[in-house]
Amino acid sequence: MTRKLLAAAVLLLLMMPVASIASERLETLYRFINEHSPEYHMMYPDNDLVGKPKYHSDIVKSEPRIVIVTDGMLQGMKLSGHGTADALYEVETATIYLSDRVNLDTVHGRSVLLHELVHHVQHQTDLEAVACGHWFVEGDAYSVQAEYLKEHGYGHDDRTLTGIRGMGILHSSMGERCLLDLIMNGQ
Repeated sequence: MTRKLLAAAVLLLLMMPVASIASERLETLYRFINEHSPEYHMMYPDNDLVGKPKYHSDIVKSEPRIVIVTDGMLQGMKLSGHGTADALYEVETATIYLSDRVNLDTVHGRSVLLHELVHHVQHQTDLEAVACGHWFVEGDAYSVQAEYLKEHGYGHDDRTLTGIRGMGILHSSMGERCLLDLIMNGQ
C-alpha cells in the first residue's frame, strides 16, 4: 500500500506545473522567436503582411502552463495536440507538456521547449484557422527550433539538426501543396 501511495504522490508531482522554469529563460526563448520568426508566405496574396514576421511574443496574452510528465503519459496525450516525441502543446489549455527525459539544461532540451513556445505564440494568432494552417504551424516551429540548434553549436552534419530541418521542410512543403490544391480547385 505504501508503494502505491508513493507512486501516486510522484505522479501528482510530475503533473504539477513547473514553476522552476525561470521567466528569464522564457523571455530569452521568446526573444529568439521574435528574431527568427518565419515571414508570412507569399501564397496568401490578400495578406498585406507578406514578407513580415508571422510571430511576435508581444501578442502573447498569458504564459503557457508548463508541466513535466512521464514519457508514457506524453505518448498517450499526443493524440490531442501538437507535439514531438519529447513534448506536446495543448491548445485548449495553453499547456506545454514536457517528457521527464527532456533536460532543460541542455541546448536540445531548450530547443524542445522553444518549439512548443512557438506553438503557444502561434495559438495567439489563430493561424490554425487559416487554410492548411496545421502544416505551416509545424513547419514554422521546426524551422525556429533548427535555427536555435544551429546558433547554439549544432553543425550541418549533426543528425538532430538535420532531422529537425527536414521536418520543417516537409511540413512547409505539405502546406504549400495543400494551398496549391485549394487554389487549383477554386477554393
